[in-house]
Amino acid sequence: MTSFSKFIPGIASGSLEIAPALANLNFDFALWKVAAPKEFEGVGSALSTSRRDDAERGILHTIARKLGALFERKLPSTPGLTRAYGTRASEIAQALSLDEQGRKSYGVFASRAGADATSLWAAATSGTSAISVHLLACMLARIWDAPEATSIWVEIVKRRKEEVIAEFDETDIAHLATFNAAQQDLPRAQIAEWDDSARAWLRVADGVKKKQQKQLMLILDNVQVPVNAKTDTYESVMEAWSNALTQVEALVQGISQQARSGDILLALSSWHLFPNLTVVTPSMAHVRQNDPVFGSGGVLTIGLQAPTIQEKGVHWSLPLAYLRHYGAPVVSARSIRSGLRSRLSLQELLQATLGSLLQSWGAAGQDTFRSLRWLSSMYHLLLEGTKLGNDKAAVLTGGAAEHSWLALLSEAANLYMVSEGLERQHNNKLISLGRKHGKTFLGTPSAPIFGLLERGNFIKMMASEEERIELLRKVGKNMAEQMGIDSSQIFIRYKHEL
Repeated sequence: MTSFSKFIPGIASGSLEIAPALANLNFDFALWKVAAPKEFEGVGSALSTSRRDDAERGILHTIARKLGALFERKLPSTPGLTRAYGTRASEIAQALSLDEQGRKSYGVFASRAGADATSLWAAATSGTSAISVHLLACMLARIWDAPEATSIWVEIVKRRKEEVIAEFDETDIAHLATFNAAQQDLPRAQIAEWDDSARAWLRVADGVKKKQQKQLMLILDNVQVPVNAKTDTYESVMEAWSNALTQVEALVQGISQQARSGDILLALSSWHLFPNLTVVTPSMAHVRQNDPVFGSGGVLTIGLQAPTIQEKGVHWSLPLAYLRHYGAPVVSARSIRSGLRSRLSLQELLQATLGSLLQSWGAAGQDTFRSLRWLSSMYHLLLEGTKLGNDKAAVLTGGAAEHSWLALLSEAANLYMVSEGLERQHNNKLISLGRKHGKTFLGTPSAPIFGLLERGNFIKMMASEEERIELLRKVGKNMAEQMGIDSSQIFIRYKHEL
């Protein structure tokens, strides 16, 4: 029978003095479940039965509880942030909730229909420290690729376990849940699953809060700030995590903050919380986002610090010791910007495709608005030709097909032309992305503007001699205006075919 002769609770510290025999005691974290804070109830009710069961009794619940217990003693208390995040998460989940009939419409996928908030609900039912761990998962998933984020998790878990064991060896004092978590195995495959679930939630939340997220990302495009300057991965992550939790908690409580580093900016972009902002650079602006979870009025000031890096955006550089199975740590650097590190919707992909197309047109495609207006006009002329029975026009417009390649480009051009404000800025960034990185996305055209600038090609497309002459008259008139001469001095010569 195990002796518990030194099992003495420390009331003030919450720690336990544990005899060596008790150090071998293990505890099944899968059985540990707490009631989720009431602000998170909307998340649980929006989940499918299958996902809720996974979150409450599956592997993600075990992971959430282990990580929460392991890091609990390192994290600040953030009751306000927990309430605010729960309110926001429930709002997002409820926006995509489905009733029973709606789920049935998905057939064999009914059990997976709706918002994927599995890891979030697993955290909510594992205690407040697990919710904070979920928030870190969102931060890492926002800026790092999946293999990189997983390697970061592996390293900080290993370091934290070593820290807990070393502390116990030195003092014989340890927090029971933390000490047991430090003895638990947490395979890389499970950590990768945790990261994947956080990424799924980010995609859900980005879609529901698309407008607010887009505005925030456009603001972050103009900052030049690192997350922090730490070169040790564990220390860097823990500092960024703790600072983000503390500062956002203060904002929720109505205490204004200054973004001295990129950690709070990364956090806000990952947690879908939108406080009012005072942006100092590139010009002074007050951005009122009117997010109700910041009802106390905390304002975040961005840009008071002089830039410490050259590149735009929020940047993070870390040596990743567990990215590869052998060799020296791999130094990796990532950033968050509106045109990077995010998935594109179909509409956004089409805007980037327009950039690729215009880039291939050379000088003829430099003026974005005029080029897209021409593209749209050309498509509508072809549609008219199709209606009149022109077979060649029907080939280009897709005929009876619902969408042709030209129809998709024309629709994207129309969306660009009617956009304004933040939407226009976002579209311009997507088009710039296509111009810069999508040069060969559509292949390399033999001639710009579908070859219509080649001599004689456009004229040959005219159906009658009168139409050709009318076009040449317009061209001649424009040439005369550019040359500063009278249009009567320009002659049109043509060969009349009998």
